[in-house]
Amino acid sequence: MSTLDTVAAPAAPARAVWARGAVAAVVAAAVNTVVAVAARAVFDLDSRFVGLKPQMVIMATLVTMLAGTGAFLLLRRFTASPERIFTVLALVFAVVSVLSPLSLLGASPAD
Repeated sequence: MSTLDTVAAPAAPARAVWARGAVAAVVAAAVNTVVAVAARAVFDLDSRFVGLKPQMVIMATLVTMLAGTGAFLLLRRFTASPERIFTVLALVFAVVSVLSPLSLLGASPAD
């Protein structure tokens, strides 16, 4: 009977995780901005609708991405399986972020 020794890869330093999070945030902000501009053009949205203005999209993306990076670092420090927990949390937040605007479809505009 043999045993297989597994050695976990050493965790990346927090500075490296922050750097990767920052790069991911900038890339995500760029992609989200392109999607938002395309959505405004395709759906001919009212210019008063601020939710898809590039500044709002960039800020929302940067804040949530950096918050996610911080959350991952906290999970890494205090849990045994941070990747699994983070993945579940990220999926939950993704579903909530998609369903929230859809809940407004049947709402009547405010007078």
